[in-house]
Amino acid sequence: MSSFIGLIQQFIEYLFSLTQSMGMPSYALSIILLTVIVKVLLYPLMRKQMQSMASLTKLQPKIAAIERKYGNNPAKKNEALVKLYQQNNINPMAGCLPLLIQLPIFVCLYRALLNFEYTGGFDNFFWIEHIGNPDPTFYLPIFVGLSTYVQQKVMITNKKDRMQNTMLYVMPIMLGVMAMRFPAGLCLYWITYSIIGALQQLIVNRSNMTEEESKENKESKESKEDKGNKAKSQGKVKKSSDKKEKETEDKEEENKDQ
Repeated sequence: MSSFIGLIQQFIEYLFSLTQSMGMPSYALSIILLTVIVKVLLYPLMRKQMQSMASLTKLQPKIAAIERKYGNNPAKKNEALVKLYQQNNINPMAGCLPLLIQLPIFVCLYRALLNFEYTGGFDNFFWIEHIGNPDPTFYLPIFVGLSTYVQQKVMITNKKDRMQNTMLYVMPIMLGVMAMRFPAGLCLYWITYSIIGALQQLIVNRSNMTEEESKENKESKESKEDKGNKAKSQGKVKKSSDKKEKETEDKEEENKDQ
């Protein structure tokens, strides 16, 4: 892991050299660029995780019903849950794998920024003289808490879930307090990370809504077509029945005339 942390620190130096070539030498800007690159590279994994969480949330009422029905029979309950997942093409473990892949990367990024040595100057950021030190004004820790709250808010999949609602307030406060001791560069990384994460979540939420609307429109169209076909079929049956009745009446009139 130490070698990977060293590579991240070398990459930060490389990004810093890029900011120098652009005429804007800044370690703060190199940290922001690093965060954007990491979030873009990990987006496919995060998207899969987000979609898996959203799919499981939709099934929560059915899952709760199964748990109530087979509460005393674990074997039957697991069998019913597996069947439910198969019917909806959902793998409950699909959201865990992307998270397991991302976790070591986040830990290495945290340690790389925590122990990074800023050399050659250009390590200031607006009101902060040195981003290797904590923010004395506590503005960045406040922004850490606010950005974490925004990200948690858009990631909530079940507004009735007490755990999610509790974490919505606990996590921002906890991270904000911890950030008071973090180097300002690490706070800057977390703020950028949270803002981009919230935007990515909004994109996924919008995509899911579009897919649901498309599915509902398709089902509505199919339902209308079925009703139309049924009406046509009934109309044909009625015409055939009317025709037979008329033929029967004509025969009866002919018999009477004879």
